[in-house]
Amino acid sequence: MQLRTQRIKYVDLHHTAGHEPNTQAIREYHVNVRGYGDIGYNSVIEPNGTVGVGRDTKWAGAHDPGIVPGESYPMNQLAYAISHIGDFMEEEISEVQFQASIAECVRVCKLYNIPSSGVRRHSDQYATDCPGDNFPYKRYITELDKRLKGGDEVLEVAILKFSAEDEWAAKDIDAKLGGVANFTRQGAGRIIPKDAMAAKRLIVVGGPTTNHPNEVLLSGKTKFDTAVVVGKYLG
Repeated sequence: MQLRTQRIKYVDLHHTAGHEPNTQAIREYHVNVRGYGDIGYNSVIEPNGTVGVGRDTKWAGAHDPGIVPGESYPMNQLAYAISHIGDFMEEEISEVQFQASIAECVRVCKLYNIPSSGVRRHSDQYATDCPGDNFPYKRYITELDKRLKGGDEVLEVAILKFSAEDEWAAKDIDAKLGGVANFTRQGAGRIIPKDAMAAKRLIVVGGPTTNHPNEVLLSGKTKFDTAVVVGKYLG
């Protein structure tokens, strides 16, 4: 993979134009079929609100060779890529997925000091339909701008998974709650996303306590023990 030699100054929004089961499936397709060194995106927003961890930002992306007017380098060098599982030429993004994407974009914009004007669609600089005609870009930027200016809305409840093995349990809990934001502990250090810890109530599926002040810990020593705990919670 090519190293990133330029600082990140944009967010590039995408859709996968498919219905992949999760981020790992996209990673396997990019590596095994397309021949990439890793998944092409930096974050992937799954339909249930899970924020999947993508390519490390020390590497240039593999998502957009387009060049923004006035720039000398492609978006693969200049942008943090957030993709969404789904085909927004044919369907509309769910509210859960939309809100999870906004939260992730806020995190990225604050991390790299990117204004809302620096959040672009793949189609803004490249001949493509991505992220789809039904992607609510105007609403996205309006909501993002409000959050970046201090109008953050704290999540009422969120689900935090320890790993991908907890996805099955999270889906059942999410269905019971009617659709809430989903997060996964990130990287080898199992780092907890800030937006998850900021939620008013945090349902932790698998792994140790987060010490969240209003935590619902559904975890056991093994995934089978966790299954028993989750089953009791679901009734």
